[in-house]
Amino acid sequence: MARFGPLWQLPFSLKYQLLLTRNAYLAKLANKEVVSVKLDKSNAEIDLYAEVLKAMGHPSRLKFLLALAGGDRCVCELQELVDCDMSTVSRHLSVLRNAGLVESERRGTMIIYSLSCPCILNFLECAGAVIQGKAQRQARALSGD
Repeated sequence: MARFGPLWQLPFSLKYQLLLTRNAYLAKLANKEVVSVKLDKSNAEIDLYAEVLKAMGHPSRLKFLLALAGGDRCVCELQELVDCDMSTVSRHLSVLRNAGLVESERRGTMIIYSLSCPCILNFLECAGAVIQGKAQRQARALSGD
């Protein structure tokens, strides 16, 4: 199976598809346009999508992404967010880095992490909207409306 490098090395057309923002999606819906998803993706393309989504699939990694939304952070600051030892934190950050979501830079003795693709926060906003919608539907169901 072919493996691709980091997200920033992907062809522009694939990055565009991966990084379609929530706002663009909502704008299309508001204009009553049909939002079409190309269903004829190759297995390699689907694997790339899955790699990014799996990297975000752990609560600690999501905490790291949200913390990095506020700016660059040292590994020691990120470790304070979760109750894990440094080797576990490093492993989580490695997963995020390999998926192309974060970048690291050595500054003296510190390793500083930053978001390599800040638009991923739009996806997290969209996930929040899904959660909120689900909670509202459940509340309506419980109230009998």
